[in-house]
Amino acid sequence: FCAGFERQDPSTIDFMVNNAQATIQAAKRQKVSCVVLTSSGGSTNPSDHPNEVPKKEHEHWSDPESQKQRGRFSPAAKTLMEIHALAAVGRNQANQIVQPEKAKDAPRLCIMNPNLILGPQLHPGPISGNSLPWIVRILKGEAMNETIPNDS
Repeated sequence: FCAGFERQDPSTIDFMVNNAQATIQAAKRQKVSCVVLTSSGGSTNPSDHPNEVPKKEHEHWSDPESQKQRGRFSPAAKTLMEIHALAAVGRNQANQIVQPEKAKDAPRLCIMNPNLILGPQLHPGPISGNSLPWIVRILKGEAMNETIPNDS
């Protein structure tokens, strides 16, 4: 399940959280052994994390409330999607079992946090979205940003 569309809108949050939970529930009913969710590095980029300290995804979570306040609804949605998905299989944010009864019948949950996914644009027209325009700028030798942001 790749829950996502790059729209910085509050509705993105419910879309991603609800669809991830529905996928996990369907997997439980159908006895699917593993669910793979594609999220984003934006869920594990706390804005106060020092760059010189290696980041550990199970320890360094973005703050979804802070993300929402800055209008970063897609990263907030991915952060909340992961938190709710882990809870749906009886685990906490450190991926530890905290609800054994829920975890007993749950599928294995794999959450991938790519920072960039490349592929052909699915609809005709001008290049749009977040990643593709960045790649076009890189290929033209242009800068993506003035500085490298430490939060998605």
